[in-house]
Amino acid sequence: MLLHLSFAARDTERVSRVVAELLGASVVDCPSPPFPAGSKFVCAFDDSGTMVEIVPAGIEYVPGPGNRTDMVAGAFAERTPVHGSFTTPLTVTEALAIAEREGWPCGLIDNGPFHVVNVWLEGTQLLELFPADLVGGYLALYGPGGREVLDPGLRALEASLRG
Repeated sequence: MLLHLSFAARDTERVSRVVAELLGASVVDCPSPPFPAGSKFVCAFDDSGTMVEIVPAGIEYVPGPGNRTDMVAGAFAERTPVHGSFTTPLTVTEALAIAEREGWPCGLIDNGPFHVVNVWLEGTQLLELFPADLVGGYLALYGPGGREVLDPGLRALEASLRG
């Protein structure tokens, strides 16, 4: 259902190149205008049109005339709760090696009901990755079969964490 996700980066060139490598995707320069110079699309060119839009740090989206989206200079929030989860054609080891090569925090994380690879782009922007051998745990909860097990599973997790 998610078609694209947007976030800001200090080095849009580097971040877009690495995100494309992690997702098996391609980088395309955004049209400028209307996008600020340096903005990038990371396009999977898959059946869903999956795309990540990366704009320079400090850009804010605001409602413009006619309710269009305008992009203006603003303050850069270095850390936000905005993040995305993506499947990747890479293995856990390959994904971690790319993040480590860039000097970015990363790890294979046990979230309780499933495992995920966390990559912190530029040390601030969370990107969650699901290689083929990990995505099943996620889909068991949030996919079609999860409707009956998600809420009871989350309540059990709450109870175990409260001890």
